Amino acid sequence: MPHAHKLIAYGNHELNHDRPGKLKDDGIKIIQNCGGTYLEDESVVIDEIKFWLSATSPFFCDWAFNRQRGPDIASVWAKIPDDVDVIGTHGPPFGVFDQCERGFGQCENVGCVDLMKRIGELHNLKLSVFGHIHSQYSAKPLLLGEVQYVNASVCNEKYQPVNKPVMVDL
Repeated sequence: MPHAHKLIAYGNHELNHDRPGKLKDDGIKIIQNCGGTYLEDESVVIDEIKFWLSATSPFFCDWAFNRQRGPDIASVWAKIPDDVDVIGTHGPPFGVFDQCERGFGQCENVGCVDLMKRIGELHNLKLSVFGHIHSQYSAKPLLLGEVQYVNASVCNEKYQPVNKPVMVDL
């Protein structure tokens, strides 16, 4: 992609990259060779906008970068700087583009309560971008208060990369 800046975080399918070692290092080198910046629970400032990215999502089927709900995952969200403008997390905050069908037509919100709590503490936050729940892809941002939310999942439920990129103005 021709963009000047490409920020990248892993997600729950990067099973081989969820621990220190050669595979993780090689993956980061590939990202860097493509002009990208890999972030894992860390931030970067670009054109006076502070971004923070994380691969973390609540525990689900023992995938990569999963953390238990409660104090374990809250410790990751505590790393989000108070003055951040944009966060990119693999999983959604609770109640925002996070519904999953659990059989028999029943839907359940599976987003992270602790992430939504932390978002409520971030007074500069303008945008929360995430994916993970493929069926909840959002072509347009949802504005809740001062924060725009986008589920930018590229893949559909069958893991086919059919969803278009989402453009957001800050």
